[in-house]
Amino acid sequence: PFIVVVQAPNDGLTNAVTTPSTGIVDDLLAADAERSDWYHVLKDDRTDAISLALAEAVEGYTRPITAGVQSNAADVQTAATDDIASIMQAAEISRTWLWWHTPATEGCEYAIAGKQLPKAPGSTNWAGQGLVSVVGIDLQNGLVSESILQSKNCNWLERFAAKGVQMTRYGISPGGLYIDLVRGRDWLVDLIQTRFLELKLNEDVIRYTDEGGRAQIIATLRGALNEAASPDIGLITPDFTISAPTVAEQSATSRGNRDFPGVRFDATLSGSSIGSLSSL
Repeated sequence: PFIVVVQAPNDGLTNAVTTPSTGIVDDLLAADAERSDWYHVLKDDRTDAISLALAEAVEGYTRPITAGVQSNAADVQTAATDDIASIMQAAEISRTWLWWHTPATEGCEYAIAGKQLPKAPGSTNWAGQGLVSVVGIDLQNGLVSESILQSKNCNWLERFAAKGVQMTRYGISPGGLYIDLVRGRDWLVDLIQTRFLELKLNEDVIRYTDEGGRAQIIATLRGALNEAASPDIGLITPDFTISAPTVAEQSATSRGNRDFPGVRFDATLSGSSIGSLSSL
C-alpha cells in the first residue's frame, strides 16, 4: 500500500494523510496486473498476523504462487498450539514456507529464496543449504528445541559452531509437503501447458486421428516428461507411463467438440534425501 499526502490551499482545507485499506489479495492482483509471470512473494513485515494473512491469500490465489515468511515468536519453539507454526500446520498450508529465525532484522526467507529460486525446479533440495548473508541458530546449546520446531514443520538455518558450518533444515511446508516438490510440480504443470500451447501454435491443423492428433499429443507429453526426468532437472524418475484413448474410444460429444479427453500419465517424483545431521 501507499500513502497519499494532500497539501491544503488557502481556502480552509487541512492537510490529510490517508492509507488505503488495500488487502493482501488486492495487492497480489495489482502485481498481476503489472505482469503475471512472477511466482514467489516476500514481504518486509515479519509480524505473524500479516504472515498468516499472506499464507491464506497465497493458498487460495487464482494461480499457483508461493511465499516465504519468517517469525522469531518465542511460542513457536514451545508446546503451544496457537502460534503461527501450529496454525499454519493445522491449516495444511503448502504454498507459504515458514522460517523460524532470530533476529528479525536478518532475512532468512530472503536468503534461501535468492539462492534456490534461480535454480531449475526439482534439481535442488531446500534443506542442507548453506547461507552466507545470515547467521544460523546454534541448537546445540539447548536454548532452542529442535524436536518442537521439526514437529511443527518449521524451517530454520542451523549453525554447527564446532564444525564451522551452517545449513538450512528441513525444507518443508507447514502442511508437510517438501518445498522442492511443491515448486517442482508447479513447474511441471506449467511446462506441460506450455508445450501443448506450442503444439497448437506451430501446427496449422491437428487431425482427429490416431496417427495424427493422438500421436502428437502423446509425443508432446512425452517430451515434457523427458525434460522433467532429465539429469539436469531430475524432478521425476524416467519410468513414467502415458495412456491415451483411441479415437474410436472417444465419445461423439468429445469428437463433435474437438476435445480429446482421457490422456493421463503416471510418474514418480524423485524427491531427495536430507540425511542425518546427528554426527555433527
